[in-house]
Amino acid sequence: MTDAQWVLEQALQVARSIWDAGDRSLALRSIAEAMAKAGKWEQALQVARSIEDEEKRSFALSSVAEAMVKAGMKEEAQRVLQQALQVARSIWFAVMRSEALRSVAEAMAKAGKWEQALQVARSIEDEWRRSWALSSVAEAMVKAGMKEEAQRVFQQALQVARSIEDEWRRSWALRSVAEAMAEAGMREQALWEQALQVARSIWDATDRSLALRSVAEAMAKAGMKEEAQRVLQQALQVARSIWIWFALKRSVALRLVAEAMAKAGKWEQALQVARSIWIWFAGDRSSALVSIALAMLEKEGKGR
Repeated sequence: MTDAQWVLEQALQVARSIWDAGDRSLALRSIAEAMAKAGKWEQALQVARSIEDEEKRSFALSSVAEAMVKAGMKEEAQRVLQQALQVARSIWFAVMRSEALRSVAEAMAKAGKWEQALQVARSIEDEWRRSWALSSVAEAMVKAGMKEEAQRVFQQALQVARSIEDEWRRSWALRSVAEAMAEAGMREQALWEQALQVARSIWDATDRSLALRSVAEAMAKAGMKEEAQRVLQQALQVARSIWIWFALKRSVALRLVAEAMAKAGKWEQALQVARSIWIWFAGDRSSALVSIALAMLEKEGKGR
C-alpha cells in the first residue's frame, strides 16, 4: 500500500465516523473522487455507491466515470454513467435532481457520448441548469473539433438562458453561457465576440463583471493579451459601479478582477485593485494579495 492509499484509507475511516449524514456524504464523495484519480476503481465505486445522499452519490459516480474516460476505460465509464443517471433521476427534490443531471450530462459529453449528453441536458427541468449543461456539452464539442454542432448547441443554451423570467437567475445563466463560450473560444475564434456580447448583456452588475473577467482570462490563456487587458478594464469598471448596498458583491468582483490581472502579469494594476477593496472585507483583500503574490512567484520561477 502506497502512502497516498494509506492516507485515503484513514480518510475513509474518519468519513464513515461522521455523525451528520450530509457531511458524511460530502466527505465520502471527495474520497471516492480521490480514489478514482488514484486508479483505485473498485474502491472508488464501492465508496460512491455507499453514499446515502442521492445527489452526492450521482456526482461521485459521474466523477469516477470521468476518471475512467481519462484512463481509456470507455466501456466501464459508460456503465458507471448509466448508474449515475439512474440515481440522478430518482432524486425527489427538483433542484437537486436538476443539478445531478447537469453533472451527468457534462460527464457524458467528456466521454464523447454526445446524443446521450444532449438528451440528458435537455431533460433538465431547471432552466438555469439546463442552459449550463448545454453550454458544457457545446464546450466539449468544440474541444473535440465539432465546431458546427457546438455552435448550434450554444445557441440552444443561449435561448434557454434568455427565456428565464427572473432577472437574477437569467444573469447567472447568461454568465455560464458566456464563460463556456470564452473557454471554447480558445479553439474557435468566432466565439469570442459572442462571449463578449453575452457577457455585456447581463443585467446584474456582479455577474456581468465576473463574466467579463472569465472572458478576459480565457483570452489571456489564448495569447490575446491586449484584448484581455481591454476586457479586464471593462470588468473593473463594472465592478466599481456595483451599488454600495451590495458591498460584499463589490468586494468579491474586485478580488476576482485583481486575480485575473495578476494572472495576466499586470502586477501594478492588480495591486491597485486589491488595495482598493474596503478594509471591512479584509478577507477578500488578503485573498487577492495572496493570489497576486503566487502569480508573481510563478512568474519568477519560470524566469529562472
